[in-house]
Amino acid sequence: MASRAGLYRWGNVSSASVWYVLSYIETYKGLKGGDKVWQLSFGSGFKCNSAVWVAKKTFKDTHTCWTGFDPAKMWEDLNALTATLAAEKAAKRAAAEAAGQTLPENGH
Repeated sequence: MASRAGLYRWGNVSSASVWYVLSYIETYKGLKGGDKVWQLSFGSGFKCNSAVWVAKKTFKDTHTCWTGFDPAKMWEDLNALTATLAAEKAAKRAAAEAAGQTLPENGH
């Protein structure tokens, strides 16, 4: 959920994504003392980095970058987009079948 929310709100912001995801967790879920968060990121080519953070205390901190964000609205938008894409794919497949063509399984 946190990764999807970061991508939805901020787009692909490369390595900064891990900080938006962590701030989302701190804002909406909070952390209890002893909770662990594993940050994992991938770069271009064969680049990977990870870090494990351990919360020293229990806290829930509201980060300003998430002010006004509505997770329910995000899911509403994403579900609408999924439905639109499915309808477009079905229409494309129907048009191809009507023309006697066969599309590959991925619909392209």
